Amino acid sequence: MCEISIEQAISRATADVLEKMFFTGFATESDGIEDAGPRTTVCLVFEGERRGMLGLSISRDSARTLAADFLGTETEGPDESQVNEVVRELANMICGDALSALDKCALRLSQPEILPALDFVFPKGASQRAFDLGDGVLTVGLVFQGEAHG
Repeated sequence: MCEISIEQAISRATADVLEKMFFTGFATESDGIEDAGPRTTVCLVFEGERRGMLGLSISRDSARTLAADFLGTETEGPDESQVNEVVRELANMICGDALSALDKCALRLSQPEILPALDFVFPKGASQRAFDLGDGVLTVGLVFQGEAHG
């Protein structure tokens, strides 16, 4: 039984990863923030004692800023492949942090995969949180397969 909700785990993991690895935070958090601009979207599946998926969608401007912070370069510095790699790693870190807060069981994480943003929709039943990063929005969703409740 989880001591914290999936949404709380997502929030804590996102705050933790942004602060410790990217030296930043978020302005506000909610169930959903409208973000019509270009985005980078990542999907990551996990399996083991529990199975599921984490989806992450981030504004391209925010992704570029986070990549520059993570890599220690100027905002214009990281190229598209570097930005995508950092967004994949962001998804990996948030997923690992959130899952370890929810459950101590052994899990295997897939390689995070960049998806066309227009083709991605969070699965029905996904618990999700949206974070205003100032220059864009980061949305994280987590769903467990085969469970009525997360």
